[in-house]
Amino acid sequence: MDNIPDNFIPLTKHVLIKREDADSEKGGIIIPEVYRLRGCRAEVVRIGNGVKNVTNGDQILYWKEYTVLPFKEREMAITEDEYILAKIELDVVAGNVERIIPLGSWVMIRMDRSSCQDDGIYLTDRTEKSASWGTVVRIGDDCKAVKPDKRVYFETNKGMVCVENDTKCRLVKEEDVLCILD
Repeated sequence: MDNIPDNFIPLTKHVLIKREDADSEKGGIIIPEVYRLRGCRAEVVRIGNGVKNVTNGDQILYWKEYTVLPFKEREMAITEDEYILAKIELDVVAGNVERIIPLGSWVMIRMDRSSCQDDGIYLTDRTEKSASWGTVVRIGDDCKAVKPDKRVYFETNKGMVCVENDTKCRLVKEEDVLCILD
């Protein structure tokens, strides 16, 4: 990052990130192969003045890179803060384990749906392929209706699959949660 000019400042809600190499596992978090090709984990290098959820040096999971920059280090890119799904924080109490912390309106759901019938509801094969049950693990600060430890039905073709400490989860927008089971 030494060859990024000091006067290179992202504007508004843009974030300069250093994309990490496509590792399959990083600190207990397993990244699926489809995302390893482009990477989905990065370090925040600089932020625009409209960015509210991350700061320089944060480790993040991001959905979409906006532009790869023509620096010598090709891993540099600009993304918008709305494409940052979560921060990755070190939990020292749990023995230096990395935790995925959703941002904004992103929800982290443990995927625990294993059959097509649950609580008297029968789902056809077609429906089962596009939606699933799960339990909310963590939520971003902007979530209003979804709460941790609630069972939810969500669209599985949205968001990103991740694994935290051998637990398969999916990060989805709160708007992609179809219902809450009380």
